[in-house]
Amino acid sequence: MSDNFENVSIGLDLLRGDIETLTYDYQMGIINSSMSEQYFAGPFDKDSTAVELFMAPYFLDRDRFEELFSSSKKILSRFIKKSCS
Repeated sequence: MSDNFENVSIGLDLLRGDIETLTYDYQMGIINSSMSEQYFAGPFDKDSTAVELFMAPYFLDRDRFEELFSSSKKILSRFIKKSCS
């Protein structure tokens, strides 16, 4: 993310607009790749405000490692375990 929080927030809002042209049944979130401390913000859906999306990256802890593949695998395995139980 390289501390480019404003662009990330704008991207989330644009993504939401694109998704809502197809469906209102969605949830999205944002993670930092080191998965340390506060690593997840969300979930956001059709009822989330633009301010919530704008502030989401600012609520995450600083990401010093940027280990995207590793963190994606960890978070997906956590969600899969929860949904299967």
